[in-house]
Amino acid sequence: MKIKVNNLFMFVFAVLLAMNVGMLTFGESATVGYRVITALASILLAAYCVLSRKIYRMIYPLIRHLQKWIVVLVMFLALNMLICRSIYGTSIIFGIKLTYYMAIILLIYPLAYIISTDRGTARLSKVIMFFGVAGLILKSVVWYLFNYHDTDIMHYLLYEQGADWIRNGNQRIPGSTVTSIIFGLAMYKLFRSKSVKERIFSVSVIAFLCWYAYAVYQSRNQLISFVLAIAVVILVEKNSVLIKMSTILLAVISAIIIVRSDTFHNFMESFSDGSLAYRFKELPYFFSRFKENWLLGMVFRTSDVQFWTGVNGQFFLSDLGTLSQLFIYGVIGGPIIIYPFFRISYIAIKLWKIKSPYDVFAISVGVYTIISSALSNDIFHAKRYFGLPIILIYCEYLYHLNHKTRNYRMTSAELICAKENGLPNWETSKCTGE
Repeated sequence: MKIKVNNLFMFVFAVLLAMNVGMLTFGESATVGYRVITALASILLAAYCVLSRKIYRMIYPLIRHLQKWIVVLVMFLALNMLICRSIYGTSIIFGIKLTYYMAIILLIYPLAYIISTDRGTARLSKVIMFFGVAGLILKSVVWYLFNYHDTDIMHYLLYEQGADWIRNGNQRIPGSTVTSIIFGLAMYKLFRSKSVKERIFSVSVIAFLCWYAYAVYQSRNQLISFVLAIAVVILVEKNSVLIKMSTILLAVISAIIIVRSDTFHNFMESFSDGSLAYRFKELPYFFSRFKENWLLGMVFRTSDVQFWTGVNGQFFLSDLGTLSQLFIYGVIGGPIIIYPFFRISYIAIKLWKIKSPYDVFAISVGVYTIISSALSNDIFHAKRYFGLPIILIYCEYLYHLNHKTRNYRMTSAELICAKENGLPNWETSKCTGE
């Protein structure tokens, strides 16, 4: 029995997804090991897509823009490695060890093919939603059993960030690398679905994400990101004034109840644990290092641990969020690294302007990802990078889908022509002469 390529891609992606959301974390080095596996798998799958003329022709409209960015990114990293090797004597191997995870961006190739096939977007969304939510539920169970019953059932998942990653007396577990996609899909169904069941499910997912950020992750910035993303979607949607005012009133009442609760006071007291104040100490330290090579950044200069963590080993660049990319890669590389933010923002605004039904997804994902990354949960960090190619390919698909079809409906003859030429339904230039 012949296995279809899109089914094989979907299976591989599902396995990689399970690895990266923590469902298979059973060893001390599992997280790093899975990241290496994901990078290698991304390279192999991308190579297959490029070498297959039929697949490459099919996905080219989707990956055309991102492909140019990837070429620029690779050229910058290679050039930076060579320059730092000649000036500072750092090895190429050292540079590869620092940046190998960026190969995961090549997942855009197999994901573009999956999305371009029949019902590919729906299948991919279901897989992401299932494994993403299941991974968070698993983490919640592990967190609850340890903190309230002193039972450790998945040691390496529990201590993913270290044994001392504690707040308010509880061990914390970070969120999922695909949280933004789960959130975006749930918001889209909530605002666009006509099914009551789907809307109830979407509300349940969003509520669960907020609870996880509040209780398990105890992440202030993730909660802020969720709230702001929801607020922006409500404001830009063409709902009646009554709905908007009712929503705002409900939010104010909920905020008053939460603020008056003991749990909220305990949460706010976590600001005094030094985490916020420490960021103000980290900023001048890393800025002083950045000034030593502001053009190309700090990334390939030295392998000395103290250079990165300070004399006491207590500074972390990841605390600075997206700003850290400027320190790491300089004024040349920083904008190149975070270019996807500009692309996501452009697509979200474009979809909103043309009144696309998919603007809710793009706005939700864009606002959440950019804000949470800016605060500290940087998606360009190795631990969260897996979610980036998924976000990008979804946004590119929705952009091209609306660009090709908003004023055009395919005839049956053109649909048959598209299928015979191996083209996705929204790419019909071969059949229309455009």
